[in-house]
Amino acid sequence: MCEFCTKHKRKRWYLDEENYKEELLKERKRQNILQKIAGPGLEFYMRDSMDAFELAKNPLLKPIVKSAMNRLAATNHSGQTVTLQDAIEIIKLADNHVLLQCTCRKLNGLKEKMCCLNFGPMRDLVKSANPTEKMEEIDTKEAIYLLKDWNKEGLVHEVLYAAAPFPIALCNCDRKYCMPMKSRLSTGIKSSFLKGHEIAVIDPLKCKCGNFYCMTRCQFGAIYADRFDNKAVIDVTKCFGCGLCLAVCPYNAIKMEDRETVMGGRHKW
Repeated sequence: MCEFCTKHKRKRWYLDEENYKEELLKERKRQNILQKIAGPGLEFYMRDSMDAFELAKNPLLKPIVKSAMNRLAATNHSGQTVTLQDAIEIIKLADNHVLLQCTCRKLNGLKEKMCCLNFGPMRDLVKSANPTEKMEEIDTKEAIYLLKDWNKEGLVHEVLYAAAPFPIALCNCDRKYCMPMKSRLSTGIKSSFLKGHEIAVIDPLKCKCGNFYCMTRCQFGAIYADRFDNKAVIDVTKCFGCGLCLAVCPYNAIKMEDRETVMGGRHKW
């Protein structure tokens, strides 16, 4: 199990209904984090994170910065990759669903995309702390429809927390823009973007298309083509468990399995 599940009960932390209760909002540290995330200071917070990620690229500073950032991300605000199925279950457990602009895209000067799906206390906190922020309130049915649409588009789902294990949002982004994902892949700061609880596994007997749609779908370089057998192969050490490859396989040759049951993928968060 991942660190948060080990510390915070028996199941995947984001599927535990106990972690959505309002009583968790009484914790002072969580209150401070939520205020920072909900207010106009979020962009400055993310810019500070970007500066830290850049420092982590310096060979001399990398060990120190990585250690500090991993500690901060794990106890403050970060997230974990989830499949579409788990994302839908999260939405069913949560309430007060609202769409906000993707801050990563905004910081890159790109056209706004309302793909940051917030819930729980975030709706009222943003209204209070950042009233000029564009927001769209939606119901559970609409949220699930959007998640399926984003999945088809090739966006990775990441459940975000404020002082784990308190889920507050589902980020839907990709490698081109997602700052936490880019920081994990370029600097190795694991806590900025944790791998998911599942790993994609290919059944070689069913893998027949030869077009490798799954490989072009993967944003983590976990799938490669075995030209000798003309089949796709998954490197379980690189798989983040997003499940995007699953949707494009015409022969249903890919399935998701629990990370802890897959040799080579266990404990690789």
